[in-house]
Amino acid sequence: MDVVRSNVERIGGIVEVDSTPGKGTRMTLRVPLTLTIIPALTVSIGKQHFAIPRSAIEEIVRANGSSVTLERVGGAGVATIRGRRVPEVALADILGLPSEVADEERTLIVLRPAGGDVYALAVDRIHDHEELVVKPAAPAVMATGLYAGTTLADDGSPILLFDPAGLAQVGGVRLETLERGGRVAEVTPAANSNDVPVLLFRGLDGARRALRLGVVDRIEEVEADAIRPSAGQLRVQLGEAILPLAGIGTGTKLEGKIRVFRLSDGQHDLGYAFREVIDLMTIDREVIPAEVPGAISGVTLIGGEPAELIDAHWLFAEHLGALARPRTELVCRLPEGDAWMQNMLRPIVEAAGYLVIGESDELAADVTIVSHGNPVEEGQSGRVLRLATDPDAADGEESIYRYDRAGLLLALKAASAGAGRR
Repeated sequence: MDVVRSNVERIGGIVEVDSTPGKGTRMTLRVPLTLTIIPALTVSIGKQHFAIPRSAIEEIVRANGSSVTLERVGGAGVATIRGRRVPEVALADILGLPSEVADEERTLIVLRPAGGDVYALAVDRIHDHEELVVKPAAPAVMATGLYAGTTLADDGSPILLFDPAGLAQVGGVRLETLERGGRVAEVTPAANSNDVPVLLFRGLDGARRALRLGVVDRIEEVEADAIRPSAGQLRVQLGEAILPLAGIGTGTKLEGKIRVFRLSDGQHDLGYAFREVIDLMTIDREVIPAEVPGAISGVTLIGGEPAELIDAHWLFAEHLGALARPRTELVCRLPEGDAWMQNMLRPIVEAAGYLVIGESDELAADVTIVSHGNPVEEGQSGRVLRLATDPDAADGEESIYRYDRAGLLLALKAASAGAGRR
């Protein structure tokens, strides 16, 4: 029983023994049943498998990729990924395990622990993305600071889930220093201060193109079926986000994995599909501007060959449209108990840019919509639009036929133009 008790208590459990002379003995084992389902990526060092929380993973790159450079600075590893310098540590070195892969053949997982900046973790191999059921590990295991819990693989073997912040600490990564220094792309200054750092890549049509490095947030890879027409344009699902997608011409056939640049203007994101990254370069030659505005702003020589320059401003203006323009949110009040209003009309009003509230909400409304003949309380109703069920009863101004979509949208637009209080 000493062995049983010792092992149960290691995982936070309790062993109780209740013995009554002449009746018998009852032994009760209480073990923690707290479970958490975490999306994770499984990796390996040699024959040992581990898991990393997917929420902490920024991107995955090959150590021998053309856009990646590894070096040692003051005895510490540094990885330069498309011009961004981040600390680099090898998981095999942290754990003291033998690696079966040469340094240049390893895979780099760029991690961002909660509250810290990014660093690159080198692993031998990566495996599948999985939804893992994780429970607390034994106190002795958790005390190392490396792990956040444990789970079981499909074959029943245990897998430890890493704590990305703990890995960084044990590996000697100074996240606070990196945070103060910033993580903006660090490119070695060129002789000419006017040189512009760009990411040279090949589009899906095979053309050489370049994007300013500052607008590229990261590179992601998706299945072809994550790209589909939706709401009037081509869109891509990246994790929990659905973004407009550029870079795909008419008639382009999509198969297998598609690489996507995630572009950001600081407030909104946009996807741009491409075939492969060529290199991190700079523009130091004259740019010949395009004759008409469009996705291509001009052409220049990069690396001795012509390359088209992507106009990120045009892309965001074209694909985000009104979404990219800051606007004041207007308020529309709808009857809470009217099923037709809530199910049929509300989506149209919200698509027109209004925040929909109910009758009991004290927030002032810019416009209030009610059925024809119903009274409206004065004060915070704004403009009142009455919807008639009979087309002949609508006058086209204060009273609109409820299936006159064009008339309703015009009235909402007029109300928003007249709402000068916001």
